[in-house]
Amino acid sequence: MTSRALLLAPLALLGACAGPGGSGGTPPPPALEARLASQLDPAHAIIVTEITLGREEAVPPHRHAGDEALRLVRGALELRVAGERAPRCLRPGEWATLAAGTVHAAQAGREGADFVVVRWHPRAEAVTTPVARGDRALPGGRCDD
Repeated sequence: MTSRALLLAPLALLGACAGPGGSGGTPPPPALEARLASQLDPAHAIIVTEITLGREEAVPPHRHAGDEALRLVRGALELRVAGERAPRCLRPGEWATLAAGTVHAAQAGREGADFVVVRWHPRAEAVTTPVARGDRALPGGRCDD
């Protein structure tokens, strides 16, 4: 897995996440846009991370202190979210959102996956917290890619 994180504040990042030239694909979820526009404050940061996963590479279960949205750019991604019955099967251009503290994991498809993650994050908290073995109630099953 490779990743690159940036700290950003302006709404310009939404256009950057929309695809080549700032257009195309699915628009950002309205809740994310409203959150970014109305709740910027010194106690929080917007963290944008570009992530590349290799063929069937997995991200182990973890959680974040802030809300998160991700947009798949290339490949296929299985997003497993605690409390859900089946994995979310993301295709290029699709968004997923997760509330702060939600336990989740991911796995790339056969061609790998490139995606952008946008987090609304409390500055005083760790960005990512691994999840203990007993706290991994994630759905099973597979997506077809």
